Amino acid sequence: MLNNILKIAGANAAGQAITIIVAPILTRLYAPDSFGAQAAFITYTSLFSAFATLSLNQAYVIEKWAYRVHGLVIATYVSIISVTLLLFILLLALPASFIVDVVGVNKTVALLLPLSVLFNSIALVQVGLALRDRGFALISLHYLTSSISISAFRLAGGMLLATTTTMIATYILGVIASIIPFLGRRLRPPSLISRICIIPRAVWGYRDFVFLRTPQTFINMFSVGFPILFINSNYGSDDAGFYSLAMSMLGVPAALFSQAVSSVIMASMTDFERMGHSLHPIITRYSSVIAALAFPPFLLIGIFSPMVFSIAFGPEWIDAGLFAQAIGASAYFMFINKPAVVALTVRRRQGILLSYEVLSVFIKLLLCIFSELYDLTAFQFVLALSLTSSFLYVFLIAFSMLDAKRSPN
Repeated sequence: MLNNILKIAGANAAGQAITIIVAPILTRLYAPDSFGAQAAFITYTSLFSAFATLSLNQAYVIEKWAYRVHGLVIATYVSIISVTLLLFILLLALPASFIVDVVGVNKTVALLLPLSVLFNSIALVQVGLALRDRGFALISLHYLTSSISISAFRLAGGMLLATTTTMIATYILGVIASIIPFLGRRLRPPSLISRICIIPRAVWGYRDFVFLRTPQTFINMFSVGFPILFINSNYGSDDAGFYSLAMSMLGVPAALFSQAVSSVIMASMTDFERMGHSLHPIITRYSSVIAALAFPPFLLIGIFSPMVFSIAFGPEWIDAGLFAQAIGASAYFMFINKPAVVALTVRRRQGILLSYEVLSVFIKLLLCIFSELYDLTAFQFVLALSLTSSFLYVFLIAFSMLDAKRSPN
């Protein structure tokens, strides 16, 4: 299992190495507000993709029978196309001024959002299918292609015309390129009639994913993404850009490694669950290993990030280093909590995860109100948010361990 984690994480690390190498050039091509607008656009892409897939892509690896998986795939694509079309119609109908206030870009650029949601959702479906087949090498190639493509397109586009539109367009091109590794897959599905007939029963069997996991995923992504929206509206686009760069240099690598861990551990935990074994030892073992491996680099980040950001990206980006220092704690515990989240998913504890995300968002919204009342600076707000998130991650880890130990399925 550890080899598979390292395989996927290695591909992510290679892609992120390129991203980090290119970043000092990008910060000298694009303005901070371009980074902030792109971060908001990616947040909206993730939010609508969660609804578009109905979280059924996460059920592929759990379902035992292949013919039911094909039914789930068809249902997922029907949902993706429907959500994409509805989103496009909605954006066409909304006033341009409203879109600028909410999305942060003009209406023409916002109309790229359905395209982004479409291809991002397709990528999620393909990752789910590859995960079911234990295609870890293919998933690794997907992540590597995504990182390299987005970095290359941003660099080339920035040299021609360094605007917010360019950053968003190059992101979409990178998502499209990340799907290419899956084009060689050869599926042998049952007949069309058989697949259509099995759709209702297959989806109903995973209705907890549709009605509980989807809101939980949406709320989780909103919880992660809303700080950029709050900072942009309350502290300005420059601070939003600084926060965005800090997240791209620290938060995104952490998320990508966590994604690799989740992909591999889910496959293993599913096998253990089917055999009737307790998941508690796996949660404990891998949470401990990840915590030990991640501690030294995060300690260095906490000490040296302001200096490193100032040297690497230019003196005007030192605030991004301060933000990286602030979010280090939450990024560290986000690493550690992935085995716990996967265990709850495999054990079909979708209601618990949804309740946790609702509680998390509620507490963070209270923090936003507190920030407004006591006039916190952008750094103070990000630091308070990081400490709050860290506490919530630790709470979820402890709960998942207790659940796996005392309550076998």
